[in-house]
Amino acid sequence: MVTVVGLTQGIQMVGENLPSLTADRLELLDALRPTMPVPARPLDLFSPKPGRLLTRTPHGDVLALLNWSDEPIALTVDAEEICGGRPATIYEVWTDRWLGVRDGRVLRVDVPPHGTSLLLLRPARRHPAFLGFNGHVSGGAILLEGEAWDAASRTLSIEFSANRAGWIGIRVPVEWVPTDGEVVQREGEHWTIPVARGANAVVLRFERAR
Repeated sequence: MVTVVGLTQGIQMVGENLPSLTADRLELLDALRPTMPVPARPLDLFSPKPGRLLTRTPHGDVLALLNWSDEPIALTVDAEEICGGRPATIYEVWTDRWLGVRDGRVLRVDVPPHGTSLLLLRPARRHPAFLGFNGHVSGGAILLEGEAWDAASRTLSIEFSANRAGWIGIRVPVEWVPTDGEVVQREGEHWTIPVARGANAVVLRFERAR
């Protein structure tokens, strides 16, 4: 329900004793703030239980896949439908996973019973670029205040206002290698770098892989 409330700008009411909440429950509350600038729209509007909610932001498209049933199901994402045929990076927010680059291909996503898969889709670049953040329901899209790639100095600059401390994901294509020690490779082209709560100015330098 956190995903649905967060993406649809639903009313956020907490009736529990906050000091007694565990750290993971508090992180879910943090994931709702700041609120989304616009409510999501269902892609299957006339379904009694919409299974796909989409929010477009200047820094990426946020797509929620919802499973209302008691059984696990496989839902599909048509990257061409969402991204207009442009290659897109796909980041799964809640599990902090990079699902690869899709270019007009359909992606199958397994969603557990009464579960949600929350995806951030961004245009795929040939250079290193912001991938996502698992600490907010937008996948970090509305927390990203600036991003620039300087080809001459091979430098990626990111301005990011984090709602909590954590790690932001960077997609580093195989032809690039980071020279900064703080960047940690997670899997394949998915790398991460730590950020503090509040404003962060991240500058990362790269070199061509040999």
